[in-house]
Amino acid sequence: MCAATDDYDAAFYGSMAMKACPYGYRGGIYRLCKDDGTLDPEEVNECELNPPRSLKYGDQNQVTLIYQKDQSVSPTVNGIVEEYSISPALPGDLIFNTTTGVISGAAQSAMTNQAFTVRAMNSAGSAVTVVRLTTEVHNCEATNQYAAALHGEYQITTCPMYYSGYSRVLCMGGEFLPREIAHCTQRSCTY
Repeated sequence: MCAATDDYDAAFYGSMAMKACPYGYRGGIYRLCKDDGTLDPEEVNECELNPPRSLKYGDQNQVTLIYQKDQSVSPTVNGIVEEYSISPALPGDLIFNTTTGVISGAAQSAMTNQAFTVRAMNSAGSAVTVVRLTTEVHNCEATNQYAAALHGEYQITTCPMYYSGYSRVLCMGGEFLPREIAHCTQRSCTY
């Protein structure tokens, strides 16, 4: 009898020891158990590629994008995917990666439950899902530095130390962007 080794099951003399195929494949990989109790080095690979399955985006294929905020949404899928496709095409401000299936960008247009068909494919078949995209405007909540602000609104604040004038921060997609100091001038030194 051949002992289990290198992920192969134990096998009786003259029979085939088996190990599982890699992720995304079905079938098995086999080696003959020889009379001396060792496995023949020659493998018989009977693994076949499975088609992708269970393609999904977000929560039940409902994805909410924050208006004008750079973000990305990745799919989950079981199996090996060689290529993704989407139909119809996304608006010009969003990008669809045909290698990863990621939807990314900053939505510049309003969408309410807009349907897009996504297909995950390999040479054995495909999985298809309909993802629905919605955009929402998010305002900025007050922080210890800034008062609450509406999306697209600036908050005026002080300049950094040793500067005079004013600086401002823009509320974009529910977050304050880095402070703009274009209206700040460095104070001159007097002795």
